[in-house]
Amino acid sequence: DVFLIFKEAMNNAAKYSEADTIMFEIRKSTEGKVLSLKDNGKGIEPSMMELSNGISNMKARAKKINGTLEINSAVGTEIILKLPNY
Repeated sequence: DVFLIFKEAMNNAAKYSEADTIMFEIRKSTEGKVLSLKDNGKGIEPSMMELSNGISNMKARAKKINGTLEINSAVGTEIILKLPNY
């Protein structure tokens, strides 16, 4: 599920963002692991956040693995997946 979440995020960034930089990061925190994909592109229009099957699927996959998914799209787009420690 983690792979599929970021496969979708990378595909979207490559196809739609018009970014020239895309960064993937994995961090360990006291609460668990934090994975993020960030681009410096044009961002996602708010109306697309509600209509996108890809984003809906990413959120459902995150929930399935007890994670939380955040999407920040003010300048560029950042997809953040937080996974608890087990």
